[in-house]
Amino acid sequence: MHHGSNWYCCRHFWPIFGLLEKFSCLQKTSLVVADTETGTMNPQFDSIGKQFVDFYYKAFDANRSELAGLYRPHSMMTFEGVQLQSAEAIMQKLVSLPFQKVQHVVTTVDCQPTTDGGVLVMVVGQLKTDDDPPHGFSQTFVLNNDGSNWFIFSDLFRLVVHSV
Repeated sequence: MHHGSNWYCCRHFWPIFGLLEKFSCLQKTSLVVADTETGTMNPQFDSIGKQFVDFYYKAFDANRSELAGLYRPHSMMTFEGVQLQSAEAIMQKLVSLPFQKVQHVVTTVDCQPTTDGGVLVMVVGQLKTDDDPPHGFSQTFVLNNDGSNWFIFSDLFRLVVHSV
């Protein structure tokens, strides 16, 4: 089974995904993540996850509102223990965060294929907001493909703060 795949993202060029236009909002590739008939996993899950992470944090740092196309009405987020569901609720949370400037520095990205052809992505890094000192963070994504488009099904974010 061959699934076409697309990332929704506006005004970004993602060359490794074989984009046709530099500023296309619908960016295509023909990666096969998994053959769901045989359960065979495609080794490209790691590349897909790492490319996603690169795009996600660059877009987040530049203009969070551009992430809206990556979420769906059934997408879920847990942000610092607060549960959200729907692209609208998630984006409302992301754009209302109280900082003006943000910079993510990714330390590690670990990816695994899921049985439904998706990709599980775990990210550890640091983020710096405005003039605050850097804070550690952990974020985990479940990326799914609806047959023609990649999207974030699940997103869990937590600052790494240790109270002793």
